Amino acid sequence: MAPDERCIVFDSERDGGLGLTDLYVCFRNADGSWSQALNLGNRVISHDVESIPHITPDGRYLLFTSHRDIYWVRTEFIDAPWL
Repeated sequence: MAPDERCIVFDSERDGGLGLTDLYVCFRNADGSWSQALNLGNRVISHDVESIPHITPDGRYLLFTSHRDIYWVRTEFIDAPWL
């Protein structure tokens, strides 16, 4: 969950994913409900397993595991127009 609670990032083995386990994001709607899950796409996803996503307390970075390594990316792309 983002520190401001505007979105949540999670891993899932959903049908139609790009890898074995992909990362998804849901945004909080104005009424408090959550948007549909959106795949974070090939910006962070390989054809393997991405899991254990965590947004840093300052909201600036998304950390996750892939191929037994730990990766981090800026969260700016989460609000990008491609979503």
